Amino acid sequence: MGLLSKRRILPVLTMTLAMVLWMSTLAIRPLYEPDEGRYAEVPREMFVSGDWVTPRLNGVKFFDKPPLQYWATASAYTLFGPSEWTARIWSALVGLLGALAAWWAA
Repeated sequence: MGLLSKRRILPVLTMTLAMVLWMSTLAIRPLYEPDEGRYAEVPREMFVSGDWVTPRLNGVKFFDKPPLQYWATASAYTLFGPSEWTARIWSALVGLLGALAAWWAA
């Protein structure tokens, strides 16, 4: 049958459906306060100010987390504009890749 055997079609379709459902629900709910709002605002301030070195929350330096999360979300804001969906896309992709890695390892 070529690239995918009949045995592997169902898991691939299941994972594809799970990915579509996972990504399509990101913008349905508003950001949960205080955590999601805080971790969406820091990269939004990076995006608006252009200062990608010093994370700030309401203008105050905010070094509570390593900057990779902030940079990834600010990059998503740059590509797609600020929204609930773009605030969550990095975490959703990393979570999905983690689940896929665990499935593959099993």
